[in-house]
Amino acid sequence: MMNRKDNSFKTEQIYQNIMEVLVKEEIQRQLKIYPAQIRSSFNIVEIEAYALNRLPVLYASSEKGRDMQKEIGKQKYRKEIGIAVRRALATVEKNPKRHSKPLVSFSEIESKCREAQSALEMLEDLLIQTQLIDGYPTDLSWDNLVSVVEKALKRLYWKENKKSDSRNFKEEEIDEESSLGWDSSFIS
Repeated sequence: MMNRKDNSFKTEQIYQNIMEVLVKEEIQRQLKIYPAQIRSSFNIVEIEAYALNRLPVLYASSEKGRDMQKEIGKQKYRKEIGIAVRRALATVEKNPKRHSKPLVSFSEIESKCREAQSALEMLEDLLIQTQLIDGYPTDLSWDNLVSVVEKALKRLYWKENKKSDSRNFKEEEIDEESSLGWDSSFIS
């Protein structure tokens, strides 16, 4: 897995565990002996994690460091990498479809956040278009979502009751818990 770290020069630099590269290469090498049907049933991420948890890390933050760490890994840890991958394959082979909830990637999390923000913006637009909240921008956020929607529902309730009530109310005259029957105790 590559990790990011900003340095003081505002350029992005990454560091990488070269052992991950070596383990992936070894897994691919060892998987060649398995029939395609069995190979496709393996959870490669679980095999990688199992093997990596039994091996030392070899971090590098430059191309030269990467090349050096890769050589060290191949020369010093070739045997250990092979053993760790064989054990990982044997363990995962016993239960290839183990039921576990996988970790999600940062890009998937970012995508879900963008979707949520888009939904929030669409809700704000809808509330403005239907005149259930005052003008733009209301700065609708996840922090104030409940209170803004509660206010919008109260306004809707007031509008609906105003239509059916012959009394001549002004919206400003009706307090938050008006006598029109709005009960927000269920929200608290």
